[in-house]
Amino acid sequence: MIFNTDGLILTEQNVGESDRLITVLTRKYGVIRAFVKGAKNIKNKNLPSTQALCFSEMNIFKGHDKYIVNEAQCKEMFIKIRTNIENLALAQYFCEIAMIFAPQEENAEEQLKLLLNSLYFLNEGNRNPLILKGIMELRMSSIGGFMPDIICCKKCGKYESNIMYYNPFENSLYCKECVNTLHNYANKINEFLVITPSVLYALRYTIYTDLQKVFSFNLLGQTLKEYSQICEQYLINISDRDLKALRFYKQICRY
Repeated sequence: MIFNTDGLILTEQNVGESDRLITVLTRKYGVIRAFVKGAKNIKNKNLPSTQALCFSEMNIFKGHDKYIVNEAQCKEMFIKIRTNIENLALAQYFCEIAMIFAPQEENAEEQLKLLLNSLYFLNEGNRNPLILKGIMELRMSSIGGFMPDIICCKKCGKYESNIMYYNPFENSLYCKECVNTLHNYANKINEFLVITPSVLYALRYTIYTDLQKVFSFNLLGQTLKEYSQICEQYLINISDRDLKALRFYKQICRY
């Protein structure tokens, strides 16, 4: 079977003397891995279009047990990202998140749109990278079926108060009054994350607003720090794996 689809190259890996194995987040078929024959040859027409972070239109042959890229045409390379080591590391982390939560061989239009928009704003430099990071962590995991329970206090149902707490052990929300009654977590209360009303609003907005509006908010200072910390901690908890790209990004940024 031969089909056409656009997709973002998440990773690339050299195979043998001349071939390349790419991981692609496609619009129609989710995450797939495909071989690019002769891609290491500098004269190969598919060389520039099958590099990591390229958004390309591809003609792909699907065999019995593998995909092969016949042709690829690059639509966007995100050049500015590649010239900034911190942004490049963050973009690689975005791709790592997509590989974890996007479906395989199923429609992934929403996931691809989220990833492309995140890379676009990172490339243009008109959004704070930590906000983009938080959106990718929280929204991509939510689209993938892993949504934190932050609608209200898990115990009493209170929607908001001056201070609420995120319980990282069960990914849920508690009000200040109910936290003190959690006997099962008595020795771990100090590990709960404080959520102020503005941060809680940003978290809910990230999860529930329309995708085309999700990048329209802004945070500063301590509020941004709290938002970023909660989004990152949530993704670490539910992914349950070594996030190598996140580790590298944090080393580069020294935070």
